[in-house]
Amino acid sequence: RNDEDFGQTLGRWGLPSGPYLVLPLLGPSTVRDAAGIYPDSFTKPYRYMNDIPARNMAIGMDVIDARASLLSAEKLITGDK
Repeated sequence: RNDEDFGQTLGRWGLPSGPYLVLPLLGPSTVRDAAGIYPDSFTKPYRYMNDIPARNMAIGMDVIDARASLLSAEKLITGDK
């Protein structure tokens, strides 16, 4: 699995990363990486699936995977109680 994204491409072209943000539902990101979220969505295979139930299942699995990858960031937020 490759972790390259459009934000890295923008960085290669010289765009500065900008401030660090924690975006609701999207998690922690810089402005440059947040700008790359939409172009990155076109690399997802479910964008090109015509079978609606299969596409919805693929989207659901992608959401679950994204949420699982953010569990460690949630501990940083709730750890201050």
